Amino acid sequence: MEVILQVCATNLIVLGDSNAKGIIHQNSRLILSPTNAINRIACSLDYTVTNLSFFGQTIAKAYKKGFIDKILAKKQQNVRNLVVINLGSNDADYDWSIVGANPKDQHYPRTSVQEFEEYYTKIIK
Repeated sequence: MEVILQVCATNLIVLGDSNAKGIIHQNSRLILSPTNAINRIACSLDYTVTNLSFFGQTIAKAYKKGFIDKILAKKQQNVRNLVVINLGSNDADYDWSIVGANPKDQHYPRTSVQEFEEYYTKIIK
């Protein structure tokens, strides 16, 4: 007789930037909100969470710094592992000092669309 192990527990692994980390502005300071969205989701669904997000994270940084290996290392046996990738805010940002100095010039985001797609595809694969 075959025994099927039912996976009930869930391990949520998050890779993102300050938004996914839960960093907010409070009294002109950046703080980590204890009631951020990831923590709320984890509590309401009874998930364990490994949040690999940090301030300033971009898709290229995540890929080049080996976050895929970190995600794989955080996988747990005998539980369902979910990975959420929430990147793009910093990639779409501009160098505002250059924009301010030359507002009529054409400006491009810090990460090109091609580079963004390339790294996101590599991370997903």
